[in-house]
Formats: sequence, C-alpha cells, structure tokens
Amino acid sequence: MSTEQECRFTLKDNTPCGQTGGDAAKGMCRFHQWVRPDRLWARGDLSAIKQYVTNCKQEFVDFAGIRFDGVDFAGLLGTEKRLLFEGSQFTKCTFKACVFYNASFIGECVFKDTVFRKCEFRGTECSFEDSVFDSDAIVFDECTFILTSKDELDPTAVSFKGCDASIVHGLFRNCYVKAYRFDANGLQLIGKDVHPKLALFVTDAGQRLKTDMLCLDSVHQVLLSGLQFRGVFTYRQHQEYGDFVPRLDLTQIDFDKMLSAHLFDANLKKAWFRNSSIEAVKFHNCRWPKKGEYKYLPEDGLSEKALVKDDSELLRLYVQLKKNFETNGDFIGAGDWHFREMEARRRLKLGNSKGPKRLLYKCLSLICWYKRLSNYGESYARPLIWIIAVWFVFSWIYLFSGFVESGAFVNLDVFHGHVVSVRTFLDHLLKAMLFSFLAMTLQVGRGANLQGSWLQFWHSLQLLLTAVLVPLMLLAVRRKFRR
Repeated sequence: MSTEQECRFTLKDNTPCGQTGGDAAKGMCRFHQWVRPDRLWARGDLSAIKQYVTNCKQEFVDFAGIRFDGVDFAGLLGTEKRLLFEGSQFTKCTFKACVFYNASFIGECVFKDTVFRKCEFRGTECSFEDSVFDSDAIVFDECTFILTSKDELDPTAVSFKGCDASIVHGLFRNCYVKAYRFDANGLQLIGKDVHPKLALFVTDAGQRLKTDMLCLDSVHQVLLSGLQFRGVFTYRQHQEYGDFVPRLDLTQIDFDKMLSAHLFDANLKKAWFRNSSIEAVKFHNCRWPKKGEYKYLPEDGLSEKALVKDDSELLRLYVQLKKNFETNGDFIGAGDWHFREMEARRRLKLGNSKGPKRLLYKCLSLICWYKRLSNYGESYARPLIWIIAVWFVFSWIYLFSGFVESGAFVNLDVFHGHVVSVRTFLDHLLKAMLFSFLAMTLQVGRGANLQGSWLQFWHSLQLLLTAVLVPLMLLAVRRKFRR
C-alpha cells in the first residue's frame, strides 16, 4: 500500500476515515496510526491532530470514542467543521485557546483533571450532555460560548444536561454564554473537599460584562430542572431593557440541601418552581408577577383547565414561600403568599367537590366566607364595611320589628295602616340606630326587656355577626402593624 492510500479507520458512522498518508503498513493516516486497539491515542505527533482536523473529508471531525491521556490541544483545534467527541475520554488534558464549531461531547464523555482555558465555542450548538467531569481545578476558565443561528425555528443551545461533575471550587469561572437556551437540566455538582459555587449572571446588555460568574447574555431559557447541588448557589440578573424576561426553570430542585441559595434582582415572571423545596431560598429584590394586589407564581397563572396546573403543588409552594418571607422578616411579602395559599386551598376544595356539593361549598363554606369578609385576613377595610352594613341593616330591622328604649318596647307599627309623620319616622330611625349600635357594643341585653321572640332573635344574630367581624378586623389590623 502506498502512503497515498486512504485510511481504513472506522469512524462513528461506520465509514472509513479516508485521509491519506501515515502508516502504509497499517493502512492508517497520521492521526489514527497512533490509536491503539483499546482506542487510546498513544501521545503521538501532536501535529497529526491538526493535520487530521484540517484535511478531514467528512462534514465533521470524528474523535468519537477515543481516549486521550495528557494531551495538550493548544492551538490544534480551529476548524469550522463540527467536532464530534461522543464517548471520548480525556485524562489530564488541556484545551487552551481552542476553537470549537458545533462541538458535540455527548454520549458520556469523561474529563479527568481536564481543563478548558480561553476556548471559544461557536456555531449553532454546543453539547456536553451526559458528560462526566472530575477535576480539582476550574474546568471552564475564561471560555466563551457564542452561538448564532439564521433560522428562528432552530434556536441555539449550550447544553450541560445530565452532566455529573465532581469538583472542588466550581465548574465555570469568568465564562460568557450568548445563545437562546442554556440547558443544565439534571446537572449534578458534587464538591470534593469544600463547598463549590455555582454562580449565574443573567443580563441583556449584549456584551460581555466583567464578572467571575457564568455570564448568560440574552439567554431566553435558563433550564436548571433537577439540579443536584449542595454548595453556594447564586443567581443574579442585570436588566438594561425592561422587556427582557428569561424563562427560568428551577423545578425539582432541593434548595434546602444547599449551603445557601440566593436570587438577586431576578425577574421571576417566567420562573417555575414546581416540585422544588424553596423555603430556604433568599429572594433579594426579586420581581414577581402580580394579579390584582397580590403576587403569584407563574404556574398559578395558567388556565384552570391546564393539564400542568396542580393546586396541591401550588399550595405546598405557597406555604413554603410564606414561611420563607416570615422567617426573613418580610411580612408584607408573606401577606401575598398567605393570600395565594388560601386561594389554592379554596380551589383545591372546590376541585374535589362535584355537583350540588360544589355549589353548596362555594356559597356556604367557611373559607369562602373568610375571603368575602376579610380577604383571608389581609383587609381590615372589608370587615369594617361589613360592620357598618350590619349596623345599618339591623337599624332598619329594629325600626319595624321594635326595639327597647329606656326599658320600654318601641315599635313603629306601619304594617296595620298606621300613618306616621316624617319627623316621627326619622326620630324612631335615629333611636333604632342608637339601639343597634348599643347592641353591637354589648350595651343591650343585661336587664333589658327584650320583648318578643323576634327581637331576641335579631339581637342574638347581630351579636353573632359582630363577634365574627370585629375579630377579623382586629386580626387584619394586627397583621398590618406587624409589617
């Protein structure tokens, strides 16, 4: 075989490499001639890597399934072809100032004490999906992920989905991402000796800002569902344009197991927390969606008929948020979550009731009346209005059913054809209002001659309503002063 014979090494798609040159006896190109049967690249001539990348005839450069040990890739990777590293293993390797186009490290790539320094990731996608990282140093140091796509239906994405990282300090430092989606669903970060840090800085500035955090520039979707992490989690948002609201997926995360979790200046109008424990999360100057006077979770803004809406889960989240804000002394914010908690309880009960039982519950249940009378204890104006209404209504009732004045029973008898003057009517109305007020303030009853069963009934009913409304008003006032 001549040195110009094509390489027979089988690539990922079961096609031969096709490059010429290298070991004529083995029928391999300069790069693949150093690949041992166990697929370990045995530290051959590093220029062979650059030649392989430059002369590759395929649409992608195939490094899939090859093991590299102690290789310094500095300046060797700089092609616009897609780099395929599926299932590759890297031990004590260094990628410095390398340029990756549509890099694919998916398929359980293993990075042992391997670092990426000042590397650039370009193209339309960059995936480290299901990869394993084990390093005592920062893995991605001063790297940039700038992905662009001409097709709006094909959004760009940087993916660390399902990765398993065993690290000391952190996975990223001073890195910059500009893509449509940052996907770290199922990412597991385990600290070896100390608690690692995961710090995200989301901005819409359109340029790289000076920060040691992972800077996500104009990233519309930040997906962290199922994140397993016990270190220090920080999410900070810098917003220059008011209409930029990223979708933040923080579902299925146990924040209580983290050393600390902080969200600074975050716009949470598209944030999801379903199946997460959020009682220990510190929310600093965060913006929540509002409906009426009260904040709510985006999941709560879904239609009642939406398949993903779960009032029992919303109830759990609202209870945790209320405890969270009360623990941190933010009683005004806790009031919002108290209202939403009670709303979730009411909807949950209504959802479990069918037919006439549902209507009966909606009209007569205590929690429904609790909302009507005092907005779940959040409004002192409502019970005050109800108290005034009770006073006036019962004044008119006493005017016609009778009341007690100076120990004598007074009755404006207009139902038997008796005609009274306007002056007499107004005089009796004022006296009835006075009697109604005295009845509400417990000044009527003891020793009073409450003649007739109807007068006793109305008097007892008024006392009962007063005994309910006054504590509701005092409770709401107490909540206001407590804040």
